[in-house]
Amino acid sequence: MQRIVMSCALLLLAAGNVGCVERRMTIRTNVDHVGGAMVIVNNQEVGQTPLSTGFTYYADREIRLVKDGYETATFIQPMPAPPWDSLLVEFFVENLWPFTMRDEREYLYEMKPQRQVTTEEMVNRAQRVRSEAHLGAEIIPLPRSEGPASRVAF
Repeated sequence: MQRIVMSCALLLLAAGNVGCVERRMTIRTNVDHVGGAMVIVNNQEVGQTPLSTGFTYYADREIRLVKDGYETATFIQPMPAPPWDSLLVEFFVENLWPFTMRDEREYLYEMKPQRQVTTEEMVNRAQRVRSEAHLGAEIIPLPRSEGPASRVAF
């Protein structure tokens, strides 16, 4: 009987000491020294750089960096799973492994200063968009002057 109680106690102690997995990503930019940039991950505002936040799953993430005086930068950041996070090994690592596994990712992004657009560039861009709109415009027939459609105001 004493053996069974001791075995149960050891089993409970072992179950209480199982490890876990901590996943963390740190995002830094070249503008951190001047207040940092706003970080938006998958269309959710996360905070200012330098930023360190936890994550649950491995997948590509859209990271958008926004700062006054700098061009808004958008990156697709791949986050592949480590080898120990495969289907067969994951159960043992997260539930039976007695130590904490850490997966820390650090990303450094370069933000470019916003350039001033000259009036000439703006006019050229507007003319190009106008000509593209005329080329792709569909011809919409005018309503007939007779019948119920003629009484509908457009």
